[in-house]
Amino acid sequence: MPELPEAQTIATDLDSKLKGQAIFQAKVFSSSVINKDSDLSLLLHKPILGVERKGKMILFCFASETYLLTSLRMTGQFLFGDFPQGMDPPCHVRLAFALKDAKGTDENSGGGALLYRDIRKFGRLYVRQGEDYVQLLNSFRQGTDALAITLDELMDKLKGSSKSIKSLLMDQYNLAGLGNIYATEILFSSGVNPIKPASSLKKEEFQSIYENMRSILSKAIEERGSTVDNYEAPFGKGNYQNFHRAYGKAKGLCPICHKPFSLVKEAGRSTVFCPNCQK
Repeated sequence: MPELPEAQTIATDLDSKLKGQAIFQAKVFSSSVINKDSDLSLLLHKPILGVERKGKMILFCFASETYLLTSLRMTGQFLFGDFPQGMDPPCHVRLAFALKDAKGTDENSGGGALLYRDIRKFGRLYVRQGEDYVQLLNSFRQGTDALAITLDELMDKLKGSSKSIKSLLMDQYNLAGLGNIYATEILFSSGVNPIKPASSLKKEEFQSIYENMRSILSKAIEERGSTVDNYEAPFGKGNYQNFHRAYGKAKGLCPICHKPFSLVKEAGRSTVFCPNCQK
């Protein structure tokens, strides 16, 4: 599932291309990716005002207080291409939006399209208007965004819990945007054991986590996120996987002490850490 840097990259790519355009036709190939109470016709012929990130999710803002909120889950992607003719879409494309520019001219003579591709069909698209959108967003109960939270807020949310620090960092109810990749990298750079109870952390450790969270996420956004598994943004793949120091290195050596990494299960995810450097 895309994490904060990947979601930000996707939103930025989409915003730069779609702002001022409109959807004049929607073609559905797999209805399961659309939330059952969502009406795609509400999106048609309304200018797209912008595309932004909400935690790990992507939000399309249309005129007349109309919104398309998307949760890409494990394999969802937005790509630009040709609008499929007939009902035989490109591989794994579940939904296609035909685009037109602000003057009402069909882009590329009607061929330009935004395609939603999803190998496993776990992603979901939600259409809402006005207050219904606010209620939908509130139903996800997302915490403060990882790039907006202050150190004091982070400590207040986490320091009283006996749960592991990694599980709390990945819990979207506490902090929106982090997943396995960046929680692993942040804790490694902070020298904090991922299975350590948050209640046992000192202020200096929270300070290190906070500073590394901001710097790692910012750098990852600059590098267009981490392309591991199926991640790809509309304008191409990411590069931050080349900067990973711990994630995906279970069979390697710690770049600091050169001793073997350890691998444990934490919060249902494989967790790589250095028992020598992360206390």
